[in-house]
Amino acid sequence: MYKQYLAEREQKHVVESEHGFAIYRFTDKWCYICDIYVTQEARIKHEASRLADSVAEIALNAGYKRLLGSVDTRDAGASISLIAQLKYGFKVLYNDGQVIYLEKILKPD
Repeated sequence: MYKQYLAEREQKHVVESEHGFAIYRFTDKWCYICDIYVTQEARIKHEASRLADSVAEIALNAGYKRLLGSVDTRDAGASISLIAQLKYGFKVLYNDGQVIYLEKILKPD
């Protein structure tokens, strides 16, 4: 039911696996991965990358060429999240003071 709520109220979508989920939405330019959560035991098994790969495939099929991600520097796990996104191929796009936005180009223009 929560997936329906996100879709209806916030135009967000969810990809799930046995060990986690990714919440994303489409903007005018990007497919924005709003959140990814993976159980602790699945983190070393690259489950977050598999979920991001699923979102990237959906984005490409919908005609999007870029992913957008973000890290809120106030979060306890901000450093780990930033490292994970950089290892996945995201590049820093800009920083608004508290949130770092990152972009991954899926298909060059």
